[in-house]
Amino acid sequence: MKSPTKPTKVTLSFDNGAPSIELPILSGSLGNDVIDIRSLAKHGIFTYDPGFMSTAACNSSITFINGEEGLLYYRGYPIEQLAEHCDFMEVSHLLINGELPTSVQKEEFTRTINSHTMVHDQLTNIFRGFRRDAHPMAVMVGVVGSMSAFYHTLGDIHDAQSREITAHQLLAKVPTIAAWSYKYNLGQPFMYPQNHLSYAENFMYMMFATPCEKYEPNPILAKAFDRILILHADHEQNASTSTVRLAGSSGANPFACIAAGIASLWGPAQDVYKRQGFDSGPGNMLMDYWTKLHLNQDYDTNGQWAATGLVLDQLLADMLAEPYFALPPPKSTGRDLFHAGWLKQHLLYPHLRPQDVARTLVELTAETIFQAIVNTSLAVDEVYLCGGGAHNTLLTARLKDKLGNIPLTTTEALGMGVDWVEAIAFAWLAKQTLESKTSSLPEVTGAKGARILGAIYPH
Repeated sequence: MKSPTKPTKVTLSFDNGAPSIELPILSGSLGNDVIDIRSLAKHGIFTYDPGFMSTAACNSSITFINGEEGLLYYRGYPIEQLAEHCDFMEVSHLLINGELPTSVQKEEFTRTINSHTMVHDQLTNIFRGFRRDAHPMAVMVGVVGSMSAFYHTLGDIHDAQSREITAHQLLAKVPTIAAWSYKYNLGQPFMYPQNHLSYAENFMYMMFATPCEKYEPNPILAKAFDRILILHADHEQNASTSTVRLAGSSGANPFACIAAGIASLWGPAQDVYKRQGFDSGPGNMLMDYWTKLHLNQDYDTNGQWAATGLVLDQLLADMLAEPYFALPPPKSTGRDLFHAGWLKQHLLYPHLRPQDVARTLVELTAETIFQAIVNTSLAVDEVYLCGGGAHNTLLTARLKDKLGNIPLTTTEALGMGVDWVEAIAFAWLAKQTLESKTSSLPEVTGAKGARILGAIYPH
């Protein structure tokens, strides 16, 4: 069957007999077609589209994003290819110049960025005008905006060379300002950039190093952070981009416009790290209980015992019918639900071999974790395991089989031991409390609002 020809125009008609209006339809290389409504104003008509939910504000060949389909392209390159084969400097060159750099171009581009990482020394006085407990975003907005006073000769947005130098200055100096905003909040001295380090390593150095001891950025964490930078390098016409374009439309200084874009990212609606957190099901609880009951061991080492059994399909189906699994997040459970009595009420079949029940419990945990991942409202690109279950090779193998093309590894790849999860969680909670920061995460816990948890009781 021949595919229908794409439309080139649309006719807007009125129910009061007024003359119809013909509007052209524009097509891009990716994404939806758009109706060109620029001529509507001369007919005395505007469109109403709060939030630009159905409006394209410009013609761009830089980025295409479709969050529902998990698609992100920079200059036509799929993000997964760029994240795997490029670093942030190469991707930055691609976004600015339209093409990936050669080795010579990359070296020159990196050298140019490194030569601008220092900020004007008097800029440090701007930081000292803020209270020590000022929000880092307030400091960022103020200091980046003040760059317009220090680099005012770069304000001509109509000059190509001026635009290029401004882009290089921002790419180089914003990490320094961001790291110093963090340091100022902690009351620690500023750490100056080290240009022999990579872009990601340099930022980590300025964030976490102190003059007291030598700091070497963890290469695994640096690689992970570099990938995060790539994923967030450009997201089409989002709130901050639209804010910068709107402010810049008057010809305002580009540094002031970027400060406006940073301010638009400050509000709670612009939390770029969308989170979900909930208990998917029994985890290790039932597996460990069954192992203790039959082997007198705290856990089934590597899942070796369960591996000798078979999955009991009917038992698995009965357990998966538990109403908790169908509840939407936020939700939480534990031994109050998945206890010995819960398991025993399902073991109504005759002649059940213990190893078969053990194997079925592994499958229950794997399936409930898998369903929690695929049914989340967030796009899942990779999965990291931690906790005791990460040691169970049978469980991890079943998860890998179920996840298919979604990569699965442990938090060891991020430099965090799989057994550190509780210690890190409590350390983070303590840090938040000491710094008078909230940690209730309402979207995860279901709390009514953001709250500072815990209390400090001096001796």
